[in-house]
Amino acid sequence: MSAHYPDRPTYSQRHGRGRRAAPLDYAHLREILARILDDLFREDRPQEAFGYVCIDAGTQSGLLGSDPDVFFETRLGFAVELEEAARRRHVTP
Repeated sequence: MSAHYPDRPTYSQRHGRGRRAAPLDYAHLREILARILDDLFREDRPQEAFGYVCIDAGTQSGLLGSDPDVFFETRLGFAVELEEAARRRHVTP
C-alpha cells in the first residue's frame, strides 16, 4: 500500500461482517472465465445471441439483431471489436 493510503481493515471488517476476500491472480481468473465461456458455448448462447447461417433458411439473426456491432455501440457508447475478441478467445496460454 502507498503511504497516502495505509492498509487498514475494510468497513466490513471493522463492523464484524467478515474478512477481506483472498486476492485473485490472473491465471485463476483466466481459468474461471474460460470455464464460463465453455459453458456458454456448450449451451449455444453465442449462436442464440449472434445468429447463425442455416443451409435451408439462410442467415438467421440472433437476439442482438442483424448487426451485433451496432447493438453494442448503441448500448455501451463505443465500438467493440467482436472479431478481435473472438480471435483472442482461441489463443492458448
